[in-house]
Amino acid sequence: MGLEIREAQHIIEYHKDDVDSIRLAMEKYVYLLEEYEAFDDCECIVGFRHTGGPIGMNHFEWYPELQKFIVEKSYYFFEDSNRNDLASTMTSESLFFLCAVAHPGLEEEIKKTCEKMVLYMNDRGCPEDVLLTEEYPFGLEALHIVATKYPKYGYLLGAFIHFGWDEELEKGLSVMADWVKDIGITGDSIKAYCYCDNSRARNMMLGYDFYYDPVESSDQIDSNFDLLSYFKKYPNAIDFFAETYTNKLKEYPLYQHVDEFQVFSECPIRERVMELMFVHDPMDYDMEEDEEEYIEKPFLNMTGAQAADKIKEAIEVKLGHSVMNK
Repeated sequence: MGLEIREAQHIIEYHKDDVDSIRLAMEKYVYLLEEYEAFDDCECIVGFRHTGGPIGMNHFEWYPELQKFIVEKSYYFFEDSNRNDLASTMTSESLFFLCAVAHPGLEEEIKKTCEKMVLYMNDRGCPEDVLLTEEYPFGLEALHIVATKYPKYGYLLGAFIHFGWDEELEKGLSVMADWVKDIGITGDSIKAYCYCDNSRARNMMLGYDFYYDPVESSDQIDSNFDLLSYFKKYPNAIDFFAETYTNKLKEYPLYQHVDEFQVFSECPIRERVMELMFVHDPMDYDMEEDEEEYIEKPFLNMTGAQAADKIKEAIEVKLGHSVMNK
């Protein structure tokens, strides 16, 4: 057993250079998820076994973005980690997906596998119910790897980060912010933001985290994902934002969390508009009584309230029902 919390009861074999074996391995993984056989007592019991020799950094020499991921992003990789045997410093799931994304011909199968992983996470909900290691749920690093190689699938990473994740999974909440640092504002990162129902993960993307690092009204937020400024520069981008959020609601229901810090919102569009405004005009986020006053501040060429209503109306026309409908 390596970094995983449990010894694997289902071993899925593959070879890094054999596309067919990787494709079959993904099919087996999806089957175990769909049949609810991948976990026992909230812990993953699936492992991947490479049938060849050790897999080192040199295997990914033609993929600098993957090498950078291993060194800078991989959760268990450290300066003194063994670069010639990545199995000693990565989960078998992460190493398998690194090998998979190195084969362009597997892109469609990878996407379908990730979609199944997202559905499974949304079905189970709490990350503590699907642990792969002591600190990480299954799928999180794998989806981060896929989003690194294929930024257009970053929205699946956003959809995977469930609304109920909290401070117990601190690293998981910051993955989206970590990913967006490398790509900045693109159609792919805007889509990922729209597909993420975890408000704290979205806040981190925008450059702040009021849960652990309260922002004063006088503070300046340094953000490389300043969507409000982007919408000012590219006015048509807000139409893309509305269309993308509409597509999100068609594919995945609106998940919301109810607790002391992530309050159920009856106006999720207004909440997102305020998140974007907050980058430019921080406020005391704990003061609910100030929200009505705050939302009347400028947002592009209108108030935040007007922008939220306009976006909501555009979405609901396309949906044919309320944003809040299941």
